[in-house]
Amino acid sequence: DNNGTAGDGIPDGYAYRSGYGGSAVDIRSDVSLLSDGGDVIMRGHSGLAGAPGSPRTFGVWASAGFKLDAGTGTINIRGKSESESAIWLGPTESAGALSPIVITSASTASNAITIHGESTTNSHGFIANWDGTTGSNVLIQSSASIGGGVSITGITNGALDGIILGQTGTSESIQILSQAGDVSLISNEGLYFGNDSFLGNRKDGTAVNGVTPSVQTSSANIIVRANSFNGSSAIDVSTTGELTIEPNGNAFSSAYSTSGLTLDSALTGLTIGTSTNTADVTISNAIDIAGPITVYGGDIAVNENLNTTAGGALGDMLLKASG
Repeated sequence: DNNGTAGDGIPDGYAYRSGYGGSAVDIRSDVSLLSDGGDVIMRGHSGLAGAPGSPRTFGVWASAGFKLDAGTGTINIRGKSESESAIWLGPTESAGALSPIVITSASTASNAITIHGESTTNSHGFIANWDGTTGSNVLIQSSASIGGGVSITGITNGALDGIILGQTGTSESIQILSQAGDVSLISNEGLYFGNDSFLGNRKDGTAVNGVTPSVQTSSANIIVRANSFNGSSAIDVSTTGELTIEPNGNAFSSAYSTSGLTLDSALTGLTIGTSTNTADVTISNAIDIAGPITVYGGDIAVNENLNTTAGGALGDMLLKASG
């Protein structure tokens, strides 16, 4: 992203579509964008106000089988919509299909991959793999050994989830990986985990749309920020960095539980909540990591073992309940 710099030869605005149904940036099925080291900037703004309809009016829509490989270039995808979700990856319900989707960059810039979606209605900022059929998988990966990173932000102008990672499905997964740079998932409201999600290191070596996930020794810090966490799928965090799960505002809007969360024993820190969080927190599964554990909540229920293996100050535990 050129941050709106004038006169540098890079367009600063959005592709804009209004007055006719359809997405501002509309990428059809099985399209590959391969820049071989060039930066990729994609901005779409759907200005058609009113209720969602058909055709759909996303800011950016990339359908089933989408592949974006920038080589050592950066990737910046930004979407806005005045009637729909801002960014939609995968088929819609009218064209549900097997949908392997890949977005990958080896750039050392921070962030190598930026995805930012904003809906001005009661819709979602970013959705991946909502209507993919059984076996659909999503891979978003920053593979550089230094720098890099992935930033995904979803903004909704309502009480819905700002980010949706899949719908409940069989044999479907979403991998958001980074070898070195931070991974951040930021929603101004809820964050929905519908598919099994893998943050930091890869799930396994199975290729997605012809690309083998390469991140196996992640040192990325993982930041997950949302006011509520919804869905019942598994969340696997594997890295030697730290994990922070915190509200977007002062406090979670509902009680938070670690149910479904699996943490790598090499994790060097875990923080849940912030000092202003008054929502209840439940530790519902055993946690064994190589760093300090910090939990802030109204009431804090510890139902399973907590273990830090680093020792000394690196093995500190702070459970601070405001009651």
